[in-house]
Order: sequence, then structure tokens, then C-alpha cells
Amino acid sequence: MTVWFLLDDLKTRIAEELKDFRLKNETGERVPVNIYLQNLPASEPDKDESIFPYVVIRAMQAADISWEEAYADVMFIAGVFDDATDYQGYKDVMNIQEHIRQNLCREHMVNERYEMVWPLNILPSDDFSDSAYPYFFGAVDVRYKIPVIPQDLRAFD
Repeated sequence: MTVWFLLDDLKTRIAEELKDFRLKNETGERVPVNIYLQNLPASEPDKDESIFPYVVIRAMQAADISWEEAYADVMFIAGVFDDATDYQGYKDVMNIQEHIRQNLCREHMVNERYEMVWPLNILPSDDFSDSAYPYFFGAVDVRYKIPVIPQDLRAFD
């Protein structure tokens, strides 16, 4: 549950950071950035709702390194829609990435329980072809120290 709490705390924080940020969705409306945990929502054929623009906050892995150290790797995946033929949607992705980066660097502790560990990585889309157009993607990758299991819970007497 520790990692889930971390994701939930990060969602609250990033939603606040991006609350006034507006980007175009598939219908051309300027809308707030949707924030999702772990996955995008399932598509519903009868609904005409756009998931774009979005940030998915995803736990990539968690590991107990020793009895004293545990980590969780978190990725913030940004997706935007931009059907302009100049292929500039990557700038919106980079703007979202920068908002996330600045927020995480301003306050490296999350809820006084999880400490960010350097480096913080900005990742461009892994699809460098034109095949994703009119959708653009990028990510921010970061690691957090998470609480370890207390010593008294480790004993099986």
C-alpha cells in the first residue's frame, strides 16, 4: 500500500500544479489536463469524452534494497493532442514535463514520507517517427525512498 499512497499524494500535488493549465483536446476545446493513476481509463464506446491531454502517474517498480532501504520508481507519462501540421505538439508535452520537474524539485519530499532521489529524468517520446501524429508523448522518471518494513514486523517467532 505504501506505493499506492505515494501515487495518490503525487496525483494531488500534480493536479494542483496543473490546475490552470489548458490544452486542446480532440474536439478542439481547451481543457484542463486529466490526471490518472497507473493506467488510462477504459474507453467507453457510447461516451464521446477525450482523455487528452493527460498525465498518467505510474509505479514502474518498487524494491527493497536492504533492511534499511526501499525505493519506488515513478513515471509521469504525458500525452497531448495537436493536429496542427507543423508537428509542434511536443512543445506542449515539454511544458507539462517542465511543470512536473519544477514541482518535484521545489519540494523533494512528498507528504513528509517519501524523499525524491536524484536523478530526475526527462524523457522524450520513444516514438521518433510521424506515426503517432496527432498525438505526442513524453515522460518524467523519478525514484523515491519509501518506508521500510519496521524491524518488529520482520520477526517470525
